[in-house]
Amino acid sequence: KENLPCFSPALKNKEHAGSFCSFSTTETQENSITAPVLALAEFASVPWIEFGDVYVGVVQSAKFMIQNPLLLHQEVLVDKVPAQKGFSVASEKYLIPPQSAVVVYVSWVPESAGSCRETITLSWNRRKLQVVLFGNALNSRSVVKAATQPVKRSKSNKQVRALRPIRVVDSGVSDVVSVPKRTLTMKKPAAPVRKVAVRQKLYDENWMEKEERGFSRWLNHTFCPPEDMTNSDSSKFNRSAHFALVQKQREATVRRRAVALFRGSFVSELMVRLEKEVGEGKLMIRKDVSMHKDVGIRQRVIELLLNFQSVWLRLGLETIYGELIPVHNNDDVTTLSRFISKRFLSDMNIELEYATGGTVPGLYRPGYVEAMHRFTLNKFLLLVILLDQAKNAGIIESDPCLFRKESGIKSCRDLIVEFSKWFLSGEGDVTRHLSYLGYTVSHTQTVLDEFDYTVTNLQSDLRDGIRLVRLVEIMTNDNMRSLSKALRVPPENKTRKIFNVDIFLNALKKHHFSVDHFHAKDIVEGHREKTLGLLWQLILRWKVSALVDVTRIQTEINTICKQFKQISSFIEKDESTHPELLEHTYFNCEEVSVLLQWCQTICATKDVTVRNFSTSFADGKAFCLLINYYHPELLPYESIQPTTADLVKSKSDLSHTEVDAIMEDTPYLDRKWVQVINPLVAETEFTAAVAREKHNLQISFESIQSLGCVPHILRVSDMIGSVPDEKLVITFVAYLCRRLLNSSSEMRAARAIQQHWRSRRLSRQEVMFSTAVRTIQRCFRRYVKARACRDKSVQKISGALLIQKCWRMHRCVTHFNKQRAAVVSIQAAARSWMTRLYCEHARMVRVILRNGLIGKQQLEEARACKRRTSAAVIVQAVFRGFLSRQKFKSALTRLHAAVRIQCFYRCCLARAVLIQFKHEALLKLIQAKKEQEAASQLQCVFRGYCVRRLLLQWKNAATRIQSQFKSY
Repeated sequence: KENLPCFSPALKNKEHAGSFCSFSTTETQENSITAPVLALAEFASVPWIEFGDVYVGVVQSAKFMIQNPLLLHQEVLVDKVPAQKGFSVASEKYLIPPQSAVVVYVSWVPESAGSCRETITLSWNRRKLQVVLFGNALNSRSVVKAATQPVKRSKSNKQVRALRPIRVVDSGVSDVVSVPKRTLTMKKPAAPVRKVAVRQKLYDENWMEKEERGFSRWLNHTFCPPEDMTNSDSSKFNRSAHFALVQKQREATVRRRAVALFRGSFVSELMVRLEKEVGEGKLMIRKDVSMHKDVGIRQRVIELLLNFQSVWLRLGLETIYGELIPVHNNDDVTTLSRFISKRFLSDMNIELEYATGGTVPGLYRPGYVEAMHRFTLNKFLLLVILLDQAKNAGIIESDPCLFRKESGIKSCRDLIVEFSKWFLSGEGDVTRHLSYLGYTVSHTQTVLDEFDYTVTNLQSDLRDGIRLVRLVEIMTNDNMRSLSKALRVPPENKTRKIFNVDIFLNALKKHHFSVDHFHAKDIVEGHREKTLGLLWQLILRWKVSALVDVTRIQTEINTICKQFKQISSFIEKDESTHPELLEHTYFNCEEVSVLLQWCQTICATKDVTVRNFSTSFADGKAFCLLINYYHPELLPYESIQPTTADLVKSKSDLSHTEVDAIMEDTPYLDRKWVQVINPLVAETEFTAAVAREKHNLQISFESIQSLGCVPHILRVSDMIGSVPDEKLVITFVAYLCRRLLNSSSEMRAARAIQQHWRSRRLSRQEVMFSTAVRTIQRCFRRYVKARACRDKSVQKISGALLIQKCWRMHRCVTHFNKQRAAVVSIQAAARSWMTRLYCEHARMVRVILRNGLIGKQQLEEARACKRRTSAAVIVQAVFRGFLSRQKFKSALTRLHAAVRIQCFYRCCLARAVLIQFKHEALLKLIQAKKEQEAASQLQCVFRGYCVRRLLLQWKNAATRIQSQFKSY
């Protein structure tokens, strides 16, 4: 274990000079991974700070975090620090911002050798918090003696190497010999390779941190899967088509279960009894309550229903009304409130039935209010009993709380009683009335239902046993939570924690799980290795067995081998080269061995060898091939880049089998052996190959995350630069196998449907094509026959037309000659008539000109008369206008005078009112001043009386004391 950074006086003066501490968000995220956390909340776990082995007189520092999940600043004081044992804290007062954390540094200078276990007491909000400190103080002589003792070598044939002491040099301290606490017990096959400069290093010093981080993410995925319908944070996950399909499938499954429960005999019969009881008026809403008009009452009903969790309320409304509610997310309260207002508190059918038919909206015939009250009461009681039954049946896998955590109502009975108190008429205990009808609700939300099962620190979060018991309930499908009911909460002391962990271990024994090597005390005390071992046994015993279907995977392997004939020869050649694979330790578990065969079979399609769940997956190529085989559109084969193994195979004279064997027995950090095998491999090529491996891991993890249903327990940093942990890889591949097989079955079903539809469409197209061909042929034959008949008739018609044309020409010529003679005679008669008409017209013109001179003189006289008449009219109009203006000016002068007199009179009235108001205000002011002076005088007199009385008491007391003292 690496020692934490030492506490220096400079750091103390700079970072902790004030009374309060703060830090950035990046520092918080980094410290939250390694430092224990003390949360300012109810039932918070006690952090344990481990100093490890420290020499006497040497300063060793450690840190822990105080996390504030509240929305206000919190102040924490350090009450007690075991200073006699050499412990000290940087500051005695800490102010934690809202939803943030503060790092607290603790230093220890041991004075004598021996183990030490002390506690630091903190006070927060009138409560006491504790932080446990433990470490081991060593003398230099005892350490050297322990280092010189010979190391016992294991006689087991399954160990690859013996425990070898590793010398650690520390400045100012003598050489220390530390021995790793764990070795890799997997038997690796011996590869027939050349003798090259390779350092065997199959031990990873950070294996414990990797497993803690990976198992923590697996636990969080188990407690609340990201693709579950209760998860409302949509920004954290990749919303691809595959992920959306998984969510829709889960939502559809939950809806089918709710509909089956709704259509069951219990709810159906109960619904009939309730409608009869409400229809007869034995259960009714008060007449003074108008839910369809009173906005305040409608809002009260909405607030009452919103005590349910949004996901449960949405599920109940969708099941009752038989339609989907389009919400933006699971916390979309606005849409649910709008739906309740429009569909729960009103009904269109009732409105149409009682409508008056007039043009006034909201006007209904008598009986509308009673009908709406019966409708709302039936829907409310049906919704409550449906959600109560659904919660007890556990139709949602993650089993969220039925009521909101911030709600004041925690049971269905309290909700019905609250509704009865506000709205029902003549009801005492309404639950007793409903029980006669068989209407009983039993769900009550407890503290454990609202407990946050999220794991942030695996070393401390599992000590109370609550999360372990919940894990067993999830794995055994215990929807009634029978084990959680026996827990002792809050786990304030060690006895309660041991009791809770014993419940967990006894539950494992009932399911034939061997727990002889695990004790409750080890888990409560935070034994990291045993805790990780217990979690791994749970995963291997239950989760891997549930995820891996041996029969289905064997069928898939056989199908792949039939498609690719070269796979069988490739695998047989690999087994013949390495017969030790047949005795591999993975075969002790049938599910894991079949899982390894599945990986080998798929990777063999691209000539890639997989021998284990550790180093074979280090370059990420195996993950990429698994995804590419089932979803080539998600991860194309062209995006998979060559790795260091491909680089060696292309530039080395070794066989592919020898190179693969070296890769299996060599850790990632020591892969510069490629330059030993072939000096032509440059450093730049090796660096580029490592970057390509990182790229393969990144694209594979992104593709897996887009598929969903796979916990993200592996990181690229866990694979690059260290030996991948085989337990995490097995768990990850098991989830991936189930997801890929499920998606492959869905894709095969989709392909079958598409193939059937295409064949049916093709058959229809063939029938339509043959019908069209026959129609075209029939029309063509008819056309050819008609064309032949038409050619014969054309010749006959052309001869007849020629004869007709000659006859018509002869007849036209004869007719033209007759018409020409008639026209000539008509023209002659017309010319003679026109000549006579012209002569008569000239005579008439001369007569008209003579008469026109006389008419012109009469016209000029009429125009002059008209002008004189117009001038007289204008003069009269001007004179009348002058007279009218004179009369208007005199009337306007009289109007101005009247207005001025009225203004003066009103001004006089206003002055009189103002003077009267000022006089009254002055009298009131004088009266108030006199009352104030009288009150002040009374107060002064009373205070003087009180002071004199007090002085008199003091004087009497002093006199009595003096007399007593003098008499003494």
